[in-house]
Amino acid sequence: MIRKQNHISHSATAAEDFMEKPEFIYKAFISYTARDSQFADQLETWLYRLAAYLDPEQAYAFFRDTDYSEAGENVEEKLKQHLEESEWLIPVCSPYVNEYSDSERNWVDFECKYFAYTLGKKDRIVCIISDSAPSSRDIGMF
Repeated sequence: MIRKQNHISHSATAAEDFMEKPEFIYKAFISYTARDSQFADQLETWLYRLAAYLDPEQAYAFFRDTDYSEAGENVEEKLKQHLEESEWLIPVCSPYVNEYSDSERNWVDFECKYFAYTLGKKDRIVCIISDSAPSSRDIGMF
């Protein structure tokens, strides 16, 4: 493989530094609520099959938090790390995303905001509507 030499001065911008980073660890981070676990399982399986079909020589990894961090771990910091290591974000959209009480944390909302605004990757979000979503065209609840 022939690589074009890159002549970057010592005053390289942050954008140029970002472009020099190695490849992402994960092709995508799948964001979902616990109530959408079964749909997320199916989505993850489908993504692996699609990736193998489209590019059989490349092994892609997809991140999905199935471990629900151990006691004492900083869940937010772990999620941030995995989001930073992901090229794409795939939030599973369903009515369950907005069903949180004031005392609960909406992790899907956090993951989307962090990925889009803090990491500046809002153009790398692909929303998937789950099969638990209403079948009518009115999806205003999302």
